Amino acid sequence: NFYVDDEVLNIIKPNIISSLKSKEDDPWEVGKKAFWKVLYGDHPYGRDVQGDESIISLTKEDVMRFFNDFYKPDNSFLIIVGGFDLDKVEDFIKKEFSKWSGKSKKVSLPEVKELNPTNQVIVKKDLKQATIRIGHLSTNIKDKNSYALKVLNFIIAGGGFGSRLMDKIREKEGLAYGVFSNFFIDRLMDGYFFVGTQTENKNVDKVISIITNELRDIVQNGVSEKELEDAKNFAKGSLPLSMESFSSLSSYLLTEKLYGLERNYFIKSIKEISVIKIDDLKRVAREYINLDKLSFVVVKGE
Repeated sequence: NFYVDDEVLNIIKPNIISSLKSKEDDPWEVGKKAFWKVLYGDHPYGRDVQGDESIISLTKEDVMRFFNDFYKPDNSFLIIVGGFDLDKVEDFIKKEFSKWSGKSKKVSLPEVKELNPTNQVIVKKDLKQATIRIGHLSTNIKDKNSYALKVLNFIIAGGGFGSRLMDKIREKEGLAYGVFSNFFIDRLMDGYFFVGTQTENKNVDKVISIITNELRDIVQNGVSEKELEDAKNFAKGSLPLSMESFSSLSSYLLTEKLYGLERNYFIKSIKEISVIKIDDLKRVAREYINLDKLSFVVVKGE
């Protein structure tokens, strides 16, 4: 039986509030929160998973009610990875979980509505560095083009020093220490595409111009064969390495179950990535990067 003690709750809530307040002093966190709001508005995807200051009013009855509504066997997964005796593990699970029963409360998640592109500048005192986030809504993890998007992302700014924007902004212009991008689509509904970096306040306009121009070039002209092969080799090589620990492997397995993906989805992605052609990247770039829909969030000093 699940039970929440008042004493424990009174320790946890202030800790969460303290964490939320510390984020207010972190320009990257401020920019991320504002960016989510720009893309998703009042949709749950636009909220911080830690919540907000209203959690201070939560009671132990609220927490227990939530647990009893949603923590049920019909929406739970148990992932076990490593060397073990299957018969013993099955016996243990049956013994420990045999009395766990009931159906979870069903809640429908609202559809994501596309909002108008927004330019938002957040001024914070005493910041010498500006934090920039540029992007728009994208697709979800079940999209058949998700493999091609992984490869395309490596070329844009997801491949560290092997990516275009890192080469342009850091290596050639010296305007930022790092630049990265991502098609954040590991969810059931619309994810998002974004490019993020930090630069001196005086360089904001120049950096934004480089990012948008490079995205425009990729959309209009595609990528080179060398970029394609480098990206494919990186993607195929990094996946096995990311599965070396039991913890990471269990995370991959859990993702497959949570999102209803086919078995061995991530292992099969190596084969799918191997057959991607340059025309595939040109097509997905035009389909999944829309310069007219880009939103811009900048957190900078006065």
